[in-house]
Amino acid sequence: MKKLFFAGALCMMLCVCASGMAGTMFNVCLSKECLTEQEAANQAIQTKPEGFKVTRQSVIPWDDAGERWSVLVELENVSEEAITIDDTWLIAYNAREEELARWSVPAIDGAFWKTNRTVRPGERVVLFAGTDEVKTWIADWETKETVEKTVSPAGLSAVAKKIRQAARLQVRFDARVASETKGHLENVEAAKAWIADGKLHLETTDTFDSEDFVTLSVIVTDREGRMLDALQDSVIHNAGMQKDGRFSAEKALAPYIGEEMQKNVIFEIEGYKNPQKTVDNPR
Repeated sequence: MKKLFFAGALCMMLCVCASGMAGTMFNVCLSKECLTEQEAANQAIQTKPEGFKVTRQSVIPWDDAGERWSVLVELENVSEEAITIDDTWLIAYNAREEELARWSVPAIDGAFWKTNRTVRPGERVVLFAGTDEVKTWIADWETKETVEKTVSPAGLSAVAKKIRQAARLQVRFDARVASETKGHLENVEAAKAWIADGKLHLETTDTFDSEDFVTLSVIVTDREGRMLDALQDSVIHNAGMQKDGRFSAEKALAPYIGEEMQKNVIFEIEGYKNPQKTVDNPR
């Protein structure tokens, strides 16, 4: 594992099939290693024509047998338009460029969770997927309530054998110019993340009205900025996030982040809310 995290150069290609920004299909081709921001800059991994460039990426096996995986890709919008990312796929190819497997979970718009969906020029988004079972909140049209359901029991484990056999992976996603940008939203500044009892926790430190909060996410990195794990949730999809006016989420921590590594991790938190809706509570 240590060899994986501290691998040097990364051979990585970026392929783009574009037919105009409306409905453009992007394909990010990557090898099964980790890449820091500096290493990505040295690789100059950028889409042509303008669209996204890869700023970091991590493909991490959970065990020596490669039966469980995490895949994280950070993209920066280098275009002049706000772009919305829709469906996503993860595809495994062998050395002969034959497709081994294609994985996607329609209930969450594809293979990956997203730290954000609409990305303005200069902003970044992280797409991430792991072996944990995939759960999401789905509206019950009869009861008018949202209920949490498992939509992929095995997560990436369903295609782990093909990932292990693959010569390279390909992240594919649909992108389009956003008809409505999130320019009216504000960043959530007051939030914290921590690790305890084998879980990654994320919580706002200020209180919010339930109608005002949009989304909250955290990327866990090592000291060199290598992405290790991620957590994202939204009150729109998870009504249980709200408790006493604060929003909180948690997930099982990726098992390759051991106790020693936990001492040196960095939490990169990002969140968005509607403006001027913070509730001032005395402390």
